[in-house]
Amino acid sequence: MTNPADAGLLVLRCAIAAVCLAHGFNHIAGGGKIAGTGRWFSSLGMNPGIVHAWVASLTEIASGLSLGLGFLTVLGAAGLLGTMLVAWVTNHARNGFFIFRPGEGYEYVMTLSACAVALAGTGPGRWSVDHALGLFDPPGWAWFAAACGAGAGGAAVLLALCWRPPVRGSQLWVDDLIIRMADDRIAALERRVRALEDQLAIGQLIATYGPAVDSESAEAVGELWSADGVYDPGGVTPYAGRAAVGGLVYGERHQGYLEAGCAHVLSAPRVSVNGDVAVAVNHSRVYLKDGPHWRLERVSANRWELERIDGTWQVIRRTNRLLDGTPEARRLLTPPGR
Repeated sequence: MTNPADAGLLVLRCAIAAVCLAHGFNHIAGGGKIAGTGRWFSSLGMNPGIVHAWVASLTEIASGLSLGLGFLTVLGAAGLLGTMLVAWVTNHARNGFFIFRPGEGYEYVMTLSACAVALAGTGPGRWSVDHALGLFDPPGWAWFAAACGAGAGGAAVLLALCWRPPVRGSQLWVDDLIIRMADDRIAALERRVRALEDQLAIGQLIATYGPAVDSESAEAVGELWSADGVYDPGGVTPYAGRAAVGGLVYGERHQGYLEAGCAHVLSAPRVSVNGDVAVAVNHSRVYLKDGPHWRLERVSANRWELERIDGTWQVIRRTNRLLDGTPEARRLLTPPGR
């Protein structure tokens, strides 16, 4: 028969599991990823850093799953205890109690260590896989001692064999600061800025097309394309090369548009960049002056294929189709990457 203690243990286990899983996956995929975590471990004196980064991250994930499910709970508690004790000794103990102190104090690892010891003693409760299977239910003094001993003993052996604390004030500590703040954060920021710059440059390129054709600027139109770029408007032979693409403004149809008064209006593109190639999709509309008003002449779907050539984005191919209900036109608007 269950009681409030079982509900309390379930809440405690799930909270601890969420913390362990978040930290484990963040060490692997967040910030500087597992390589950055490895460099940080090396700066703490845990060598080889990349090995300990994987061991700690996978132990946190495994312990989180174990405690969250209440499966092999004493082993999950031992893994969590050992991981927290190593972190306590190598990084947090010297920084005082509070987590907000520079370098992060030990209140966080102390709390999780206490939770691990508590669960090793109480077990996961009736709402758990262990209870359903009759494992360690209840844990008993022997399993409690084994879990605490394995956690603390494993941490002690690992520290004795692998931890060589750096001398405070040494260049290694300076390198750690540079790596953690400059390498990880600035590198991530640079990636984001480059992505924004690429999307802005491609958006500006596409936005240039309308004013260029409406002002009869053949050279400006042609320069948007690569030397052998193609514009396929549908219904006619595709224009190939800058001269041909730019020359379309002198065509009979376009000249008629210009004489009547026209505007080529393009929507903001949806852009996907992959290194030095990119794909963008958008709508385009052509308005013609009709007496005192302007009327919508045509609405089209566009797919732009682009490449960075000599540091500048250029159109490799533009495909344009009237949105007349045909599947081909609709497919052009499929968001890039899907």
